[in-house]
Amino acid sequence: MTDDEIDDRVDEWHNGAGLGMDLHEYLGWTWEQYQEWLEGRPKPITDPNDLGLTDVHDPMLCHGRACVMHNPLSHSMRDWPVVWRGRYEGFERICEHGVGHKDPSQFAYWQEIGEEWRGMHSCDGCCAE
Repeated sequence: MTDDEIDDRVDEWHNGAGLGMDLHEYLGWTWEQYQEWLEGRPKPITDPNDLGLTDVHDPMLCHGRACVMHNPLSHSMRDWPVVWRGRYEGFERICEHGVGHKDPSQFAYWQEIGEEWRGMHSCDGCCAE
């Protein structure tokens, strides 16, 4: 399976597919294969200001509103590791269960450009706590 296919299957599982199955079973993997896949994934970086990204927008472009890079909100997920998901064009906070939740500091920008749908994600409820 490609990374995109795996991501799609994980999303399906989070949305209720494979009821009663563990994720590794739904993916058709042994526990050992699942562990190998987890170990090979990019490791989350704990400080959003130390992501090593280049060509980040000028802080004046987000002046006066929340921004993951320049003015992060004080939300319940703030201390969770953060990763950049280029495929999804956004930042995710990784909960203790390994699930990616969209960082709320992006929502104001997405609303400004009429793309609130970008905030949708597979969720285990952690981000609502």
